[in-house]
Amino acid sequence: MTTTRLEQSVNGADPRRSAGSRPHRRGFWVVAFACIAALLIAGHLSDLYGRRRLLLPAVVISIVSALVFIAWKSLAGLLAGRLINGISIGIVASTATAYLAELHAIGRPQATARKAQLTASAVNIGGLALGALVAGVSRNG
Repeated sequence: MTTTRLEQSVNGADPRRSAGSRPHRRGFWVVAFACIAALLIAGHLSDLYGRRRLLLPAVVISIVSALVFIAWKSLAGLLAGRLINGISIGIVASTATAYLAELHAIGRPQATARKAQLTASAVNIGGLALGALVAGVSRNG
């Protein structure tokens, strides 16, 4: 059974690479930078245009990233898919957090915003931390 050059590179099995080279980690930074950029921009856009108007396109962007992952089988495709996926994650994280706070205020007008803030923080930070932990454990397995 043969493996593609991309699989060899990501798995570290490419004999032309040194043992310390980790090309799969470069792909992670593409998502991180795209997500940070989208987080910075999407919050303002959702204030201007509304939460739903940003969440629905974010779902479409996520589907596009999945199609890029499926269709484009090279390192450039992996990086492009991760870039598009990072943008979608950033839009959803910032917009959904604000939307959650607004829905909580509408649903429970007498309650303080503290519960919504704690929930949003736990989901965002917990999801990011657990995602990295699970990925690291499954990679080093």
